Amino acid sequence: MVRNKRVEEYFSGQFEGRIKFIVFLIICVFGFLLYNFWRVQLLNGEWYSELARNNRVRKVVIPAPRGSVYDAKGIILADNRPSYDVEVVVEDIPSDKKEDIANRLSKILDMPETAILQTIKLSRRVPYVQEKVKRDVTMEQVTQIEEIRDYLPGITIRPVPVRDYRFGNHAAHILGYIGKLTAREYELLKGDGYYIQDSIGKMGIERTMEEFLKGEHGGMQVQVDSKGYTDEILGIREPNPGNNVYLTIDHYLQNHIEGLMKDNDGAAVVINPKNGDVLAMASFPDFDPNIFIRQTSKEDLKHIFSGEKNVLMNKAIRGGYPPGSTFKMLIAIAALEDGGLTVGDKYFCNGSFDFGQFIFHCWFRGGHGSVNISEALRYSCNVFFYNLGHKILGVHDIHEWSHNFGFGEKTGLLLDGEIAGINPSNEWKKQRFGEPWYPGDTINLCIGQGYMLVTPLQLAMYVAALANGGTLYRPRLVDKIVSNSGRILKTFPIEKHRQIDMSEDTWRIIYHAMEEVVQHRYGTGMKARVEGIPVAGKTGTIQLGTPENRRHHAWFVGFAPSDDPQIAVVVLMEDARSGGTDAAPIASKIIEFYLSNGQTEDSL
Repeated sequence: MVRNKRVEEYFSGQFEGRIKFIVFLIICVFGFLLYNFWRVQLLNGEWYSELARNNRVRKVVIPAPRGSVYDAKGIILADNRPSYDVEVVVEDIPSDKKEDIANRLSKILDMPETAILQTIKLSRRVPYVQEKVKRDVTMEQVTQIEEIRDYLPGITIRPVPVRDYRFGNHAAHILGYIGKLTAREYELLKGDGYYIQDSIGKMGIERTMEEFLKGEHGGMQVQVDSKGYTDEILGIREPNPGNNVYLTIDHYLQNHIEGLMKDNDGAAVVINPKNGDVLAMASFPDFDPNIFIRQTSKEDLKHIFSGEKNVLMNKAIRGGYPPGSTFKMLIAIAALEDGGLTVGDKYFCNGSFDFGQFIFHCWFRGGHGSVNISEALRYSCNVFFYNLGHKILGVHDIHEWSHNFGFGEKTGLLLDGEIAGINPSNEWKKQRFGEPWYPGDTINLCIGQGYMLVTPLQLAMYVAALANGGTLYRPRLVDKIVSNSGRILKTFPIEKHRQIDMSEDTWRIIYHAMEEVVQHRYGTGMKARVEGIPVAGKTGTIQLGTPENRRHHAWFVGFAPSDDPQIAVVVLMEDARSGGTDAAPIASKIIEFYLSNGQTEDSL
């Protein structure tokens, strides 16, 4: 009995100790839970509540429609059409569902599963922000996604306005295109109301008029469920559409020119010589800006960006070419104004000009005989102008007159990427090549060859100044900015850049000589004639490459009607035969179409 009592006391003590330990442990755990509850609710309650709200309450951006672009007559060239984007919020996708969702979407959207998974990973850049999986999906694809919505948590369909270039390739180098913001652009612009999924003007009017075309996004606050689907709209702010841009371009004329030159490489520019308005400007080859809106293959984009044809280059403002014989009017003006040349002075052309050990040829090897300035322009006699460069003019004279007519400087057109060209001088050559200007350089320059490089637009402004008697205008491409409600916000006035100081006699000599180029039966520009409309102009043919690998570009510049000029025209055709053979007939059709108030069904 004694032994049993001791055993019982022993085990009783052991049990009591364990009970105390368990009670102590429970108190500790309960205390820990109380501490955490106090910390969450009192110390960090607001922070955790905000986090919960962010998980359930989202801000959804309502994209603002981009402003439209119109021609001078109010024809829409670029606007928006309704579309649907497929987007993802990665935080709403359970980690074990990502591959299944990517697999289902790949079949509906006809996209690689890996590309969708990559988009899901990239969308973690900004938490709870929609990232595009695919833009501009079809209604059939929207329906298919809606049918399996329960299997696609985190995936939403968003209606968005998408850019639409109404006439495809039409005026592509003027309008330009829009594209998605790069990461660098987003970092620079996010303070200006841009969102990570926005697009921005990348080229052309879309780029230079971005501040006006871009609207102000609206937004919604929505409450979502655990799968990211909207339960309730808590608040909404409507977007403000972008403003509309009106151009000086004539849609019908632009379209007509594009039809005439679609199978050629080159450029064409048409200017109103009375005010500098750009009526048409085309560059070839061209492209369809809509290709940047669609989800285009890398192969197609590679063709556009790195093809041999340099499709995106606007040759009208970015192409630097020797002016060829179109430069002879400027040389004639310099000789008449500063060199003492008179209309009666003649030089004999036997088909070549000997200068030391060099022989400079005339394009007509048989020679033009004895010719004066008017005849030299009519027949485009090189030898006459070689003599001017050898006996009358220096490079300084030519450089100054070239500057007067705007060569060697940007015209100021409201498009990106314009080049200044080259207006060479003695100082320029020393700096560029480390050697002096030689007399032979001047002789070559007098027929528009050598170092001189101009753009088709510069040449058009030069010809417009000849047409109007000496006023060099700034080219005007944008007429006005109009709000979505119709209020004019900004106008772009006509701007005279420079008044060229030349005598009335000089201007009349040049004017009549240019008429003879087209109207005379032996004029080099006779193929630019238009029945019933007097045309003045000048041809030019550029020689490029080596004698073994010779290439020719063809120019025609002119204005009409010559007795009251309404348009100045420049046509450049690359890899052609001559200005008179190839470029002049195109110019004739442009002039005839415009002055006959051209507007046909084919022009739409």
